[in-house]
Amino acid sequence: MSTILVCGLGRCGTTAVMSMLSAAGIPTIGRAPSFEDAEALSLIKHKPQLHFRGKAMKWLDCHRPENGIVPGNYLTIFIKRDHAEQAKSMLRFLGTPVNRANIRAMASSIRHDEPLAEKQAAYASHNRLWCITFDELINKPIKISGEITDFLFRFSSRNYDRVLQNRYQTAAKMQSAIHSRRPTSLETPWEDTLNPILGFANHGAAL
Repeated sequence: MSTILVCGLGRCGTTAVMSMLSAAGIPTIGRAPSFEDAEALSLIKHKPQLHFRGKAMKWLDCHRPENGIVPGNYLTIFIKRDHAEQAKSMLRFLGTPVNRANIRAMASSIRHDEPLAEKQAAYASHNRLWCITFDELINKPIKISGEITDFLFRFSSRNYDRVLQNRYQTAAKMQSAIHSRRPTSLETPWEDTLNPILGFANHGAAL
């Protein structure tokens, strides 16, 4: 049974994808809305496929040695974002002044690290990796929901049959987690696109 890894650099949209998977009924590691759990983060270095089979988990900055993970039975969703917009979001998150110099420096770092992270994510999942963009995730949630569902169906076998019984229902549930919005960086956090009405009753449930 595969573990679903939701990967990317900080402020790229991993929380939104985790919310979509949770809305579709796939168990997640870590609690909403951030889906980052101290125990989960500690287990990531100890063969998470043994602990998280059939579940979805975040894996941020996977190119960093301290975040290393051994190859295993993973399905990986890798998210990319416009580097300048991601830099602005990261600077706001860190409380750093959002000026041209800082944006340029942060965007340069993201531009360097992103292909390294994608390469590591592909290596860990034996190339069972699918890439999406933040722009499409926020601006075209219906399209992305269908593509995520197709990706999981392609490799699911019996892994997720119970929660992915109907492709269209699954895609609709994923799409319900996101409010369409312009993908550019705004004053309000982009997490405002997450549907606040959604519950996470499936959190932690076993397949």
